[in-house]
Amino acid sequence: PSATIYGDLAEKFAPGITSVRVDYRDPRKFDISVYDTLVGVSYLASTGHKRIALVGHSFGGGAVVISAAPLSPLVKAVAALSSQTLGARDADRVCPRPLLLFHGENDTRLSANCSRLIFSWAKHPKELVIHPGAGHGLIQCREELRELLSNWLIRNLADGE
Repeated sequence: PSATIYGDLAEKFAPGITSVRVDYRDPRKFDISVYDTLVGVSYLASTGHKRIALVGHSFGGGAVVISAAPLSPLVKAVAALSSQTLGARDADRVCPRPLLLFHGENDTRLSANCSRLIFSWAKHPKELVIHPGAGHGLIQCREELRELLSNWLIRNLADGE
């Protein structure tokens, strides 16, 4: 999303926060994408990481990270950007982890109502941000998203219990 946000945040966080980008074997297959995400979590665990946040965008990401999060106690936070609802019905299972939903109001691929519906399914702690001028790729709110996501990740990955 937002052109290069994943790479930008990875550079900003290095070396204090490790970033891994998972490429799904077949993004059209939801369950396999969830498994691939969990392999990424397992990899991070094998390298000593104990606090993991999952961030996903759109068809292949938002609902995938929502579904994967409850399957690992190492996942401490979940952010779904421009998410679809298919696969996200169990968003309430993300709790007690914080869930951030971010969507552009002008998204013509996946309506912002998708994130509103996921928000209604989720339990607290949860946050919904609908950006009025942004489309599906969130390019129109690149700086706002980068700042919000950066602060949110740092806050939610801080050492806890």
